[in-house]
Amino acid sequence: MDLRTDGLTPRALQSSRRTWWDSMFTQLLLEAIPLDTRQIVELDCGLAAAAHTLLPSLPEASYVGTDFLPERLAEAKQGLQGAKIGARAEVRLAPPTDLPLADSSCDVVLSIMSLQHVQDVPAVLA
Repeated sequence: MDLRTDGLTPRALQSSRRTWWDSMFTQLLLEAIPLDTRQIVELDCGLAAAAHTLLPSLPEASYVGTDFLPERLAEAKQGLQGAKIGARAEVRLAPPTDLPLADSSCDVVLSIMSLQHVQDVPAVLA
């Protein structure tokens, strides 16, 4: 599958997220995620902002973020090291069409601002 590289560096991701990810957006996500969620997977996770923002309110949940850009994953890993939620969060190199997880192993899949960068959305959703 041909993925479009969005060209967003870790710094650009941090800067752009500040313009739209606010407490209202976080609350919207938390209201949509069941409290008994055990496993969250995020496609094209960037710097794993969802893990940092959501896991403190979901004490039973773990997080796997995937991204296809090693530079972003390296920064995401660094940000998770030493974080209070770090033991419940990990990131893995993977395209959104080939997740490194067993089928039916997660409760919630997040795709936040990422599908616009994929040429074959039906393949990702499958």
